[in-house]
Amino acid sequence: MIIEELDEKENYIKIRITNYDDLWFLYNFLENGDKIKGYIFRKEESREDSIRSKKQERVKYHVTLEFKEVEFQELQLRLRIRGVIVSGPEDLLYSNQTMNLSINDEIEIIKNSMDSFFLEEIKKYDDSEKKEAVFIAIDDEYATIGHINNNRIKIISEIRLNRQSKDFNEKAEDNYRDIISFLQNIDDKKSMIILLGPGFWKEKLFELLDDELKKRTILVDTSYAGETGINEAMRSGLLKKLLEKFRIEMESNLINEFLTEIGKEGFYAYGIEEIKKASEYGAIKKLLVIDRLIRDENIKNIMKSAEMSGAEIHIINSKTDYGKILNNLGGIGAILRFRID
Repeated sequence: MIIEELDEKENYIKIRITNYDDLWFLYNFLENGDKIKGYIFRKEESREDSIRSKKQERVKYHVTLEFKEVEFQELQLRLRIRGVIVSGPEDLLYSNQTMNLSINDEIEIIKNSMDSFFLEEIKKYDDSEKKEAVFIAIDDEYATIGHINNNRIKIISEIRLNRQSKDFNEKAEDNYRDIISFLQNIDDKKSMIILLGPGFWKEKLFELLDDELKKRTILVDTSYAGETGINEAMRSGLLKKLLEKFRIEMESNLINEFLTEIGKEGFYAYGIEEIKKASEYGAIKKLLVIDRLIRDENIKNIMKSAEMSGAEIHIINSKTDYGKILNNLGGIGAILRFRID
């Protein structure tokens, strides 16, 4: 999505929906008391003259709905929001109405309450800020650094390198210190890192990364370095496949870590009561919540409490195989800092 306007004091946000994930986010985060401003269509009868019979026309109105419930029609890529009209034409006030939202629609939302968790989550979906992947396109002369966001490329920097021989002498780390420093200071520690280009330079740079960066790094062969090489990878569709694979792997790693703790009777908890107790003790290190539960008030309170004690909050997609595993365990689980009795 694109956040066009945000006023935290007024609990107000204006967004443009850009993809399936945005619809899924709204489906899970809209709640009773929220007000949604957008367009509706109503069928109304009209009479063109006294001879012609009546016919129905679809008339467009701009209204504000007070949210009651929502339906996600996945095949049509559409949300159907039901509520009561609280602002709009006088003859429509306080009537029940459905508002349809699809990709490319623009809406305004006044949240009943806009807590820090909602703000943090919606900013993750903001296409103007979100980095889907960081890339380094490298050869023996230059390293082009940037990120890919919603299939758009933004170049951050281009670093001139000292030419290196295939022996890659002992000064190689100094030669690449600016690149490594950049990667070590990336704001989003969950972004995938893509090293691409011709030859062996990307492999040599990979060898100099620490273990944490290596876990998130994928190497891609292209005929060219620089922006030309990035465009080559984008045209091939390879990067899109890698990004999807990376997102799934991130979820699978979390669930596997959780299952490992269960298997060895280690530091874990699942089910609302156990998780609530762990949160009260400040014991939660990573909280895993299935997306279908995040509208539940009890779950929201647990997430807020866990976040205040420094826990990482991870929303798991219920449509994936790993999401189904978590769903079978009650839809909420935690990796703990210490065991609780």
